[in-house]
Amino acid sequence: HVETPMTAAPPTSYPVFNTPPELATAIRQTGWHAASTAPNHTLDQRQHGDDDTIRYLDRAGIRHTGSYASAAARRKPLIMTVKGVRVAFLAYTEWTNGIPLPHPWSVNLASAERILADARRARLDGAQVVIVNLHWGIEFVSEPSAFQLHLADKLTQSPDITAVIGQHAHVPQPIRFINGKAVVFGE
Repeated sequence: HVETPMTAAPPTSYPVFNTPPELATAIRQTGWHAASTAPNHTLDQRQHGDDDTIRYLDRAGIRHTGSYASAAARRKPLIMTVKGVRVAFLAYTEWTNGIPLPHPWSVNLASAERILADARRARLDGAQVVIVNLHWGIEFVSEPSAFQLHLADKLTQSPDITAVIGQHAHVPQPIRFINGKAVVFGE
């Protein structure tokens, strides 16, 4: 995932991040074709930072999901064909570090209702596999939080969701099978 916004402004670090736009090209050069843009730092540079990040990823040929420049873009799930299989990649964040969303569609906030509706839409659009990426959990805590456990249980009950993959804690969290589906709580 793309952890921090990319804008032409000088780079900044914790607690409000900004990275140079050349990062998009570097991501592509390392072999990545798609990325989540829904971490907790998505709105560090507000909507213009998100818009710039999306523009730089587009220029580099990196497909992306999780944050958006418009409501119309939010409605279209990212579906890629991987070795002949149509795979939907959906991305969400548990929070935005207290920064309010400029628009309801700016970044996907993690809620079972929203994720389940998006997974259903992706299936109706032809996805054979639906991978949900979640930026969630408590930093430096190796066990899943109550929020993670509850959401994982809800999501894995759906026939529309194939697997859940998460990150954010900055330490490994367990991989479990819940309702018969793989849940990677934290990479």
